[in-house]
Amino acid sequence: MEYEKQIDLLKNRIKELERQVYLLKHDQLTGFGNRHKLEEALKYYEDMVFDVHPDIEFIVYMIDVNGLHSYNREYGYEAGDAYLLSIVRQINEIINKTSALPFRIGGDEFLIIAYEYDSENLKELCSLQNATVSMRTWTKGIKFSEVIRDLDKEIIMKKAETR
Repeated sequence: MEYEKQIDLLKNRIKELERQVYLLKHDQLTGFGNRHKLEEALKYYEDMVFDVHPDIEFIVYMIDVNGLHSYNREYGYEAGDAYLLSIVRQINEIINKTSALPFRIGGDEFLIIAYEYDSENLKELCSLQNATVSMRTWTKGIKFSEVIRDLDKEIIMKKAETR
């Protein structure tokens, strides 16, 4: 009997550790990968995928939620979270039919990384409501930081155009 209790305690401890590891790599509000998970994914893509398939292309989307900061100030953070989650639901509806990986990289910024063959299914991301979206191709030999820099510049320009 004591042996079974010990096994149950160990199983519970393992579940708790798995939960903690998940929380270390995922955003608690959205369930999307966080920056740690993004770094892990990038290492996998750069070290494994590009080595095996050097010609593969990825599509990277940057999504910036419009007006979150003012929404938080006007209605409070709980309402801001609900607003943000409405965007997350839109993203999930689009990416669920693909192999795309979503990441929350800032308070109101998201990245989606997908294989190029999913691009047709992801076109709807470009028309998300209440968000500014930018998209770039990422291939072997291009630093991911350059892709992010270009995406960020485009988001800034798009937002400036709408003001």
